[in-house]
Amino acid sequence: MGALPLLIPRRVEGAEMPFINQQERLSPAEHRARQLYLAIDGQKNIEELTHTIHINREELVSALSMLIQQQRILLYEPGGRLVDSSFL
Repeated sequence: MGALPLLIPRRVEGAEMPFINQQERLSPAEHRARQLYLAIDGQKNIEELTHTIHINREELVSALSMLIQQQRILLYEPGGRLVDSSFL
């Protein structure tokens, strides 16, 4: 995963919470993406979030990709610089 565990996801301002109206009909991937989105506080890095929501690496990358493609989150380096997330 390289530097991915150290990156800090942050919610995009003005983006609505994903899957809010479909809670009972979520696929497992959507459920994990929603869990991840709710756990994002702009302070914890990806490794910390992985432990917080008990998600494995494959599920994490899938959830991150989904949220990035939906333009709900952005990834930042620990120093605060925006990262090109197109690699996910």
